[in-house]
Amino acid sequence: MNVVVRINGRGPAWPVLVESQHPFYTPFSAENLSSVSFSVIGSKRNPPKNKLWEILVDAGHNTVPYILQNGNRIPEAIVLTHAHNDHVLGVDWIVQSFHYKYRKTKKYPLYSTMGVWHDFLRLFPYLKNAIEHIELIPGRKTSVKEAGNTKITAFPVYHGKNAKGASLLFFEGDGFHPLIITGDMLCPLLRKKDYHSIGRASVMFIDANNRFPDPLSNHASFVSHILPSEEYSEKLKEWFKKTKIEHLIAPHLSRNSTDKNKTYFDEFLTDWQETKELPHTILDLNEYLKIPEVYLMHYFGYYDKINYDKELLDSNLLEKWANETAKEKHMKKVMYKVPRVGDVIHL
Repeated sequence: MNVVVRINGRGPAWPVLVESQHPFYTPFSAENLSSVSFSVIGSKRNPPKNKLWEILVDAGHNTVPYILQNGNRIPEAIVLTHAHNDHVLGVDWIVQSFHYKYRKTKKYPLYSTMGVWHDFLRLFPYLKNAIEHIELIPGRKTSVKEAGNTKITAFPVYHGKNAKGASLLFFEGDGFHPLIITGDMLCPLLRKKDYHSIGRASVMFIDANNRFPDPLSNHASFVSHILPSEEYSEKLKEWFKKTKIEHLIAPHLSRNSTDKNKTYFDEFLTDWQETKELPHTILDLNEYLKIPEVYLMHYFGYYDKINYDKELLDSNLLEKWANETAKEKHMKKVMYKVPRVGDVIHL
């Protein structure tokens, strides 16, 4: 079995603000403006051709046009990290395509946590009867029957109070190295034992919306400070003072959550007591995980410009800056990369 990850999109909700320019995104390529999306593809040979199966992870702006131009094939299933518009808008198009192909005799498989599912249904209530929802339970492996022996484990993340059930996804299976896709997040809500478990991954795709801290953006930053003499920026310090760890888990314990969520967070709260203890930067998270190959996704940069007057970077400069910054932190064995849309990464 050959398994690869294809990049269907790499951008945030608004890669280029109207009446603005961004060196990372060219407005003349719809493909380059696509929201972050991945296809995990299994094949016997020559991937991603000769597909046996394809699992789509998130489907936002321009995901479906990209699929139409690259194989024009309905993925076997969709997995959602969270239910914000830029990660789910394309689901309707795919489900309707499946619905008409099978003349409404089959339901389309969608995997997510219960919090994500309920948020998704608020956006697309009319799709409820067209979808077979398979719940991802925090910290528990779920077999994806459409993808051989592939298993997914969802681990909670904090991406703001309006991102219920938002999760980091850990993929594992026969014939390929494990994989992490973080989705959008400010910080992961992992138990201590989970770091060892998912640290087996060889590749991680991570939210790199900000280079410098702005916790109110609900996205992690690459580093925790502005000046080398600082441990934390003033914005992070203020966030730590105001935000109790209970605030971070609240979106996962809404009335639509299950007792299994409570069990997970009972364990989580025995491991961590303060928000400050959790990793809020890409570098800090990878101090725990030590993933050798990390792909930076969802770059925005405007918060860096507004808060700190830091320039917006293009793809090459972001990659160069990330690796130089990591080396300054003595993390020489990690390679940070900025993928292009259409790139295929072998697992």
